[in-house]
Amino acid sequence: MDSLCFSRCSTFPRPSTSASKTGEVGTFKPVSHLKTSVFKNARMAIVWPVQAYQSSLVASTFRSASSVCLRALNRKMVAAITWEEDIRETEPRTQVNMLPADQNGEMTVVGKLDILGLSEAETYALLTDHKNSHKLFQTILSCQQENHPEDSTILLDQTCQWKFLVFSGTFPVHLAVKEDPQSRTFTFRDVSTGGFLKSMHGSWAVSSSPLIPGGVRITHRLQALTALTAPPPFGKYTQKIFKKQVKEILKDLEVEITRRSNA
Repeated sequence: MDSLCFSRCSTFPRPSTSASKTGEVGTFKPVSHLKTSVFKNARMAIVWPVQAYQSSLVASTFRSASSVCLRALNRKMVAAITWEEDIRETEPRTQVNMLPADQNGEMTVVGKLDILGLSEAETYALLTDHKNSHKLFQTILSCQQENHPEDSTILLDQTCQWKFLVFSGTFPVHLAVKEDPQSRTFTFRDVSTGGFLKSMHGSWAVSSSPLIPGGVRITHRLQALTALTAPPPFGKYTQKIFKKQVKEILKDLEVEITRRSNA
């Protein structure tokens, strides 16, 4: 009996000493493992807020730098746009319109030049220097002036030229001019008989520019009726010739005023 009990007790499984060291199920974990877990949790509790703060600080710094760069860029863009607008405001502006012909076929061209450089008085003096008009306008080849003080009329004998595409020609013009220095205007009319033109008259006016601050506006009005009425297909070419004449006259004025203002 004693031997039987002893054999049964000897077959009962003993607790493994290695399990207590390795931390298997059913045994207690070592103290060193608990210390490591607590240390990791404590470290995460400290490191994560610091990292989050650093990330927010970097993002805030980036946003601030971006905002500063954008504001600087906006200021430069606004300055560039303002400078460009200022340049555009002082650039010469030319407008030439051909008005519908009247029932007699008389053509009317109105040209306007807004420019900065000379005063109204200087501009008017430039336009009324008739004896030197051939030096100012390329469409005038020669000009002779004759004054008539009794009726305040100035007679001008001019030789003018025209060009259109590959065609060109000259024609004489005898103008009677009436000046009004007070209003800075003068009118003219062709007093010659015969020739290419049946009638021609018009006006010049100098005033302050509504488009360019400190600039002047030169308005030129030209009305003409040809001696022979051209058929409809060719009538448009005649209108284009007169319109081109006015454009070239205003371009010559622009060049001369710019030259004098820069001298």
